[in-house]
Amino acid sequence: NSATAYDLYMRGMNQYYLYKPSANDSAIHLFKMAIKLDPQYARAWAGLGDSFAQKHGRYVAEYFWTDSSIVAASKSIQLDSNLSMGYKALANAYDYRDEYEKSLPLLQKSVALDPTNSQAIGNLGTNYLLRGDLPMALRWYKKGIGMDPKNWIPYQLIGWTYRLLGDLENAELWLLKSLELNPNQYD
Repeated sequence: NSATAYDLYMRGMNQYYLYKPSANDSAIHLFKMAIKLDPQYARAWAGLGDSFAQKHGRYVAEYFWTDSSIVAASKSIQLDSNLSMGYKALANAYDYRDEYEKSLPLLQKSVALDPTNSQAIGNLGTNYLLRGDLPMALRWYKKGIGMDPKNWIPYQLIGWTYRLLGDLENAELWLLKSLELNPNQYD
């Protein structure tokens, strides 16, 4: 309901997808500002949930961030039970807690609600990877690339999956493509 809240949300998403610790902290701040302006803004709650989960899972901050993620993502779902992003955010928290069985149905629901949500599709691939179902992981990662071919992360994950499968030739091809798309991913 607020153009300013929407702008803050979009800026938060841009920061989130930089995949850098300081940018993630900026995303958290921007999502909180959007929520302060519009406490019923389900997308901002989902973004906050994702950022909290990422703070622990990707940037190795304290475990309690997953608790905060569950609260924010659950609020998003409470506000809009048809918002794919809310289920993806909640699933991320459970994945980072190694609770893959809780995460799987949430990711499946997220994809069912929005079959174009490439992040949920990629996260579904990661859930299968973490549960040891490498062929299903590859299937979902490749589907995600079809939707977002400029995102370097699925290429990297496919490379790692092929490495686990012992297919080093394919692993190298996919990892090189990932580096081509984002040469600074290891900075």
